[in-house]
Amino acid sequence: QTTDTPTNNFATGNVLAPHNSSNRIMSEGNLKIANSAGTWASIPSSIAVSSGKWYVEYKMDSIGGSGLCAVGICEPQGFPVDNDNGSVGNTTYGTATYGYYNPNGYKYVNGTASSYGDSFATNDIISIALNLDDNEVIFYKNGTAQDSGTAISITDTEYVFVVSNYNGVTVSQNF
Repeated sequence: QTTDTPTNNFATGNVLAPHNSSNRIMSEGNLKIANSAGTWASIPSSIAVSSGKWYVEYKMDSIGGSGLCAVGICEPQGFPVDNDNGSVGNTTYGTATYGYYNPNGYKYVNGTASSYGDSFATNDIISIALNLDDNEVIFYKNGTAQDSGTAISITDTEYVFVVSNYNGVTVSQNF
């Protein structure tokens, strides 16, 4: 008998997560999320991380006129149940949640919004550089670090990557 111990695993969107799952349309191996409803729908990564350095990209395939999007990180146990309580960075995502929001470029840290970077729209690529060795995160827009590259200090814990979208937004994930 051979023991199966895979070491080359890849994340996708975790379709078992409950947050407004009826509003999510997943495709392309759970790497693309669409939402045409007038409520928030979010999806976390299928793999949580607790140490090391990690990089994720989100391509904004389509953001309609009233569409909203946020990308970020939160604790796996902080991911909300099936409700419409906003996007990643909101306190309904736990006590360690950080998000970057499209219409104004604000960052949300545990529910508190502040000016951070550029807004983003269709065809922009938003990246997250998560450094759990130094407990910090930096968001990028089209390869340019936001807030002059100043890292956001984060709580020392385990995280999943999250994309939240609202009303006519389609996003592709690259883990």
